[in-house]
Amino acid sequence: MTGVGIEELVWLVVAVLLGLGVVITWIIKSELSRNFFKSEIKKLRSQLVSAEREKIMMIEEMQAFKDTAVAPSNGSDQSDAGSGNLVIGKMMERAGELEKDNERLKRELSEARSSLEEVYKALCNK
Repeated sequence: MTGVGIEELVWLVVAVLLGLGVVITWIIKSELSRNFFKSEIKKLRSQLVSAEREKIMMIEEMQAFKDTAVAPSNGSDQSDAGSGNLVIGKMMERAGELEKDNERLKRELSEARSSLEEVYKALCNK
């Protein structure tokens, strides 16, 4: 009779250790994915900030070109004004591209944030 009790106790210990191994593995995996998403969010934020800075710089350059195009000197040719308009057009295209890139980065940031929130909720619930 004592042999049966010890055998059941051994199986219980094995089952508990196996369960602990699964839980520990799950926690480690969740923490790794959480850290990955946090680094992705930081990277996307830095890209967003740099895109904003570049957008502001482009707007300032466009404003400077508009100011020079509005008040040309008396000796300037029509080709100078045409090239100024061409540069302004290119800058406006670039500003549009930056706007699209900015929107894409904002979407990626919100997706990464929601994924991180889901991981956090899953960690809190378990």
